[in-house]
Formats: sequence, structure tokens, C-alpha cells
Amino acid sequence: FFASSVSCTLFKLRSINVFLAGEARVPGSYSVSALSTVSQLLFTAGGVSEIGSLRNITIKKSSGNESNFDLYKLIAEGDISGDIRLQSGDVVFIPTTSKLVIIDGAVKRPGRYELLQDDDISDLISLAGGTENRAYLRKISIERYDQNKDFPVIENLDLLDTSASSYKL
Repeated sequence: FFASSVSCTLFKLRSINVFLAGEARVPGSYSVSALSTVSQLLFTAGGVSEIGSLRNITIKKSSGNESNFDLYKLIAEGDISGDIRLQSGDVVFIPTTSKLVIIDGAVKRPGRYELLQDDDISDLISLAGGTENRAYLRKISIERYDQNKDFPVIENLDLLDTSASSYKL
């Protein structure tokens, strides 16, 4: 057997130009590494603004194709499958949020969450890390502001009833 070795030195990584539009903290044109992904671009730009969507980020490829990126999948599940590599000329667009809800009480991560169009109460509880042991699931209160009325409407749900888990928010 002959012993051999190979040495390779990388001097400079190529840069690409991409455009970040919409509800980014600092929208604009960015020169980033050719190995950059959507999440790395968002980090470079300071993230998403208060009213920006984390669930429906659109990547308009220079080739004409379009895809969506759900940052919740990366943050909550560690799923990087949607975090695609950018190419020169791509446009990343962050729209405003469309479906925000607040969950409080006996859940592991109370807070404000953005839901997708088809998400229901079980999806929200999952995003919030599930319920704590002290949660009383027979009486969940939902406060909804009806735009036709000038006051909130309160509904009670029994989450132990299987049909309640598909309650649309």
C-alpha cells in the first residue's frame, strides 16, 4: 500500500447577491456567502419585524420557481428541510402575519403564535409545548373579538371531548 495525502486550501468563498423584502428588520440587498440559507440571511438582516410572518416566508428563485419557508419548523422542531440554499438573484419576501393568537395559562410556553390557515386548537397547544400537569382540560376558555360586535365573545371548550381538538381558531 502506498501512503498518500491530499491537501486543499480554500482561499475565499464566492459571494452572491440576494434581496430581502417585506417585513424584515432591515430589508434590502445583501451580499452573502454562496452557501447561505434563508435562516442565515434572516439572521444577517436582524430577523423578522414585529408584524412579519415567520410561517409564510416566500423565496422567489432567480430561475422563476417559488417556495415557502416556515421558520417555526426550524425553531420548534429543528427541521432544516425547508431552509433552502440561496442563489444569486433570489428574492426573499416576508409578508405580514395573518393569523395571530395568544395562549396563556397552564401550557409550557405561553405566548403569541402565528397559525397557518388550517391550524386548530391542538396545533396551537402543540406549538405552546403542550399542557402542564395542572391544566384543567374540561374547561378551556377562548376569548374571541368579533369585529361585528364591540365586545369579546368567550367560548368554553372541553378538550377531553375528541371533537373539540379540531376546533378552528
